[in-house]
Amino acid sequence: MRKITLKPTENQNYILLGGDFSTSLEMALRLEQEGDFEGACDTRYKAFQQIVEVLPEDDPVELDFSHPNTRAAIEIIYGSAVDNFLTGDVELATAQLELLLECDSEDHIEATPQLALCYIALEEWECLEDIVPDLGDKSVFKPLVEALAEFIRTGNVSSEKLSALRR
Repeated sequence: MRKITLKPTENQNYILLGGDFSTSLEMALRLEQEGDFEGACDTRYKAFQQIVEVLPEDDPVELDFSHPNTRAAIEIIYGSAVDNFLTGDVELATAQLELLLECDSEDHIEATPQLALCYIALEEWECLEDIVPDLGDKSVFKPLVEALAEFIRTGNVSSEKLSALRR
């Protein structure tokens, strides 16, 4: 396998060269369709590890979503985060989603709602408050997140939150 590198673009973002993340993503989807969920998760996680090795630790880089291989890498990070969330490793899922949003600030694949669920599961209320505005006022997910957070904090859901949820 060729060495994976980050290449700057004229759009002041980066593309991933040298890895075939599109193939890894397709393989994970094929494994899921065949019922091999563990294999799919493993495929995504191994690809995720390759991606992380290339990204600088101290300086976030914006990845170019329009580049097919780089877009596949973004989808792999998201898929691996969902895998980890569903298997109960919420802390790893949170770290992956935070990394993803650093690399894709426009949130093309809408990772913010999943990150909100992670923050609720970890009871990271300040972090949740920071991203709730990013869910959008017209989002169906925002009232659900707010009602769920209130229920976990207090054991009840206010009539105001229920009303917003019904809308």
